[in-house]
Amino acid sequence: MSPVDGGRFAQSRRAVAVAITHSGYAIDLNNCFIREQEHSRELEKALAVNYSFGTLSRTTPAPMRSKPKLISTTSTRDRILAQAAKHFAQRGFNATSLREITRDADANPASVHYYFSSKAELYLEVIAGFRELLSKQRNDALLAINPKLRGTRRIRAVIHAYIAPHVRLCADPAAANYVRIVARATSETSYPVEIQIPSTINTLRDEFMRALKEALPSASEERIRKAFTFTVDLMLLAPVDTVYESLAGKTAWPDDPETLIEYLVEFCTAGIVATCS
Repeated sequence: MSPVDGGRFAQSRRAVAVAITHSGYAIDLNNCFIREQEHSRELEKALAVNYSFGTLSRTTPAPMRSKPKLISTTSTRDRILAQAAKHFAQRGFNATSLREITRDADANPASVHYYFSSKAELYLEVIAGFRELLSKQRNDALLAINPKLRGTRRIRAVIHAYIAPHVRLCADPAAANYVRIVARATSETSYPVEIQIPSTINTLRDEFMRALKEALPSASEERIRKAFTFTVDLMLLAPVDTVYESLAGKTAWPDDPETLIEYLVEFCTAGIVATCS
């Protein structure tokens, strides 16, 4: 070590001792002995202070005060959509707060308006993908019905084509919130005009009612409409039926969607035949 380095080393050592002594702790400098031949940077390694013993010692540095916050790799928009789906499923449209959604999504409150102009637009974005999927599956199933079927067998096929795609979503964890959202929609007291059932879905429902009318030519359009409406409501509520849960003491969510589909189809078909024949 050169005379210059030795002088700096001694000066640094004295400064450390003075600083720690002024902190109110008794210092045993023998515990921080550093070989004169080592480079001055070794001093930093000797400055881990064991306050519990009041000495300057070579100890493991204190752990970090808090765990670093993990940075999500999911985009802000996706996090908002995921949390919105949960909130709409739990509370419905009217009772859901955008502030709570952005809080749980760990997003700036202004970001929801950056990606979605309103709560209504956010709601529609949450359910849009499943709506489109169901509309396609129902339309395909309706077109695939054997034209030779007549009477009750045709009614059953029409009802199955409408109910089955929705109930099968219960087997998809990613669709669970959607199933609950649309079930809640049946009990909402009011909806903004912009999120009411779109004309495309009502047009498809008209096609199903027309198919029922063909199978029940003597039934009035009003009876067909009522019967179909009851069918849709039962389909939406069956997977989350709280009345069943209170009576049975277990969840209504189906372990086997196909079993629930068969039950609903038989029940609704029998009701339609009884009221519309």
